[in-house]
Amino acid sequence: MNLKRTLGVVGVVVASCILSACGGGGGGDGGSAPSPSPSPTQYSVTTSVGAGGSVSPQSATVESGGTTTFTISADQGYQISSVEGCNGTLSDGSYTTGQITANCVVTIAFAQSDSTSTDSQPPTASIVFPAPVTRTSSNTLIVRGTARDAGSVKSVRVNGVEATLTRSSAVSLQNSMSIHRYVPDPLANGTGGGSDEDSEDEVEWEAEISVPDDDDSTVVVETEDDSGNVEEVADTVEVKNRAVPVSFTIDAENRKLMGQLWQLPSDDGWYNPLVIWGLDDDSYEILPTPTDYPYCGMLMLDSSRRQVICPELFDGHLKLTALNLDSSAHTVLLGKSLDLDPAEWQFAHVTDAKLSADYSSIYLMFTYFAVASYDDNKVVIFRYDFADNSLNLLVDGYTPSGVKLAARSFDLTESGIVAIKYRTAEEIADEGRLILIDYAGTGVTDVTEPVELALDKVDIDGATNTAYMTGYYGIAKADLTDGSHQVLSLESDEKLFNVNQLASLAHDAAASRLLVGDSAYGYIFAVDTETGERTEFAANGVGSGKHLLSIRAIELDEDAQTAYVLDDGGLEEGILAVVDLNTGNREEIARLPTCRYFAQDLVLDKSAGRIFAVFEHEIFEVTLADGLVRPLISSGGGSCGGSYTFSGGSLDVSGSRLLLTETSTDSILALDLASATISSVFSGEEIDVPVDVEPDPNSGLVYVLSQANGALYSYDQSSNELSLLLDECIEDHGRNALDPNIGNIHGMDVDPNNPWIWISGDYLMKFDLEANSCAVMPWKYYGYGLGNNISILDAEAAADGRLFGTKFNNVIQIDFESGEIVTISR
Repeated sequence: MNLKRTLGVVGVVVASCILSACGGGGGGDGGSAPSPSPSPTQYSVTTSVGAGGSVSPQSATVESGGTTTFTISADQGYQISSVEGCNGTLSDGSYTTGQITANCVVTIAFAQSDSTSTDSQPPTASIVFPAPVTRTSSNTLIVRGTARDAGSVKSVRVNGVEATLTRSSAVSLQNSMSIHRYVPDPLANGTGGGSDEDSEDEVEWEAEISVPDDDDSTVVVETEDDSGNVEEVADTVEVKNRAVPVSFTIDAENRKLMGQLWQLPSDDGWYNPLVIWGLDDDSYEILPTPTDYPYCGMLMLDSSRRQVICPELFDGHLKLTALNLDSSAHTVLLGKSLDLDPAEWQFAHVTDAKLSADYSSIYLMFTYFAVASYDDNKVVIFRYDFADNSLNLLVDGYTPSGVKLAARSFDLTESGIVAIKYRTAEEIADEGRLILIDYAGTGVTDVTEPVELALDKVDIDGATNTAYMTGYYGIAKADLTDGSHQVLSLESDEKLFNVNQLASLAHDAAASRLLVGDSAYGYIFAVDTETGERTEFAANGVGSGKHLLSIRAIELDEDAQTAYVLDDGGLEEGILAVVDLNTGNREEIARLPTCRYFAQDLVLDKSAGRIFAVFEHEIFEVTLADGLVRPLISSGGGSCGGSYTFSGGSLDVSGSRLLLTETSTDSILALDLASATISSVFSGEEIDVPVDVEPDPNSGLVYVLSQANGALYSYDQSSNELSLLLDECIEDHGRNALDPNIGNIHGMDVDPNNPWIWISGDYLMKFDLEANSCAVMPWKYYGYGLGNNISILDAEAAADGRLFGTKFNNVIQIDFESGEIVTISR
């Protein structure tokens, strides 16, 4: 070692002599040259690696006082056992030395993995939101869940998007779902973390992903731990996003159904795209439209010009707009005022429009609504001609012979316009008769006798001279040659596919079926033209079974992973159904013979195997095993109305009674379940228009919600003391969501796992009893489908932390923090 140092010095001296001529003069001032700066001292850091792994780099040269880092990798079946030397520290497979002041060695040892103690399995994951089968009309989706690992969860990816991880300090399990009471600790993705007392790591995760608007898709969750174990499919959710246009026309030649969707989101804003749906192959295509292209409920397909035409009527101004199917360019064919006299007419409405078979003309039917009375309304028919871009009046309320025209829907034949006649003050008995109007508009003749099905739409097969008609009481067909008609199916006989708001009717001759679109139910069903059998063609829904219309109440059965829902059928016969929370499938339990009353609440008594359906003036008990219905409180006597006006209810298990809110007397009532007798619990203007009541099993208090006061109260039954808990909850725009002038409140639910009360209505609110604070769910707009996240009719929290609710004909799951809602059954 001394020899090396001596040689080093000699080498420096020789080099110095060469450069400076070893003292030769030559300097102008005779001075000596400056001494060179000493080179920094460097040291070698080497590694010694045992069997079972590798290190990179294998050595390094470090200046005095510096540090260096080595990356250590264990082979399959091995793990890092120890790393020593150079005063370093090990973190996640990286070993960083201390300050180097001399040559040193890093010694690395590996050991075979112990299968009993080493994490060799990837993390498991569960999606908490959304449900396993979900429908959304948004182009993005919040996905939340939990992940567990015996070691440490490193990463969760949702459709390739890295999720944000939040680690829990304490964990308990219930119903195979994680319940958390913890202080959040946001983590950077890819970092390890602590574990619970059983050395199991659990994280909550959240990601926002894109959702295709042109088809259904699958959400896939992938997990990874610090040991490198990866589960590529840890959990999945089926997302339905294929939207069904319930107003449509048929392209028979190309076997396509074509319709339009209202308000879909895009990068450029909201737009109203066209949808092309295969009649035979279930193909699906969205044709984008300009953001300023209008939504049209009665598109006409002009195959000769490769365009669709939309009639619009706004403030008495008619506009015909054509959209080219190849270029998406749109042009205004016609813009014309109808010159409505405001002293005579309130407004006008386009009731139907049809393109002629030779594509030369468009026939348009309007109803003018009179200022004086409904009986003074008139029907007007115009013809638009492409050749000279003219609009010609054919019928102005009456034919030249003095016959008043009363019709709402029509189709075209070779001999004229066939229309459905509706009743007038002069001809009450003519409702549902088919009439023929000649193309000159000069004469009207009867084609059929009245078809008493509350007819609304007609479509004609010119090849067989057959008219197909659908109405609110049934579906029929008529022979236009002899005027005879045949009822294909009655609404009263149909259990699955009913009508509520007819939007379209089209005859698909090649498949011997009618296609009927209903905007209230959000589906298209098919009708066999020979047997009248109804089947589903396409639906904006989730799950199978009876489609529901107006779901106003929900009760959860978490053990069975189901929900009971109450549908008043839009003031028709009430329906009690059970919904599978994992599939969305619906099963009808019972039909409730109400007197066109609003449904108000559902109360589950699971231990007794029964459920109570609360309507405005009636209460029913339904046995869950067999669907047996027993009226507890009835309007009686076969007439509508009753002694009580109920608005909400809940089960008081300790007292074997139902607690009910009653609005006509501003009362909390108790219905004894053994005797079916009612007694008063509390009454007074302090709870003006009470809409719901809930007992708190922990405190013994009773909570009551007043709609008129916009307030939540607690009532102590032992002291008869009523206390105000809440009368203000501020929403996004700074308004009080409890204020009756801002929005209505419908019901409430006591959270089974937290000190919260959920308040549903035009806004969804969460009141924290311990913190005495209230939060309003952030507002979110969806456009087509759900529309927005307000007007939640009922909400109920599950013990596993999930939140469910009802919104008209949707059973929904709710993510309160983000404002995201999805349909889980419809």
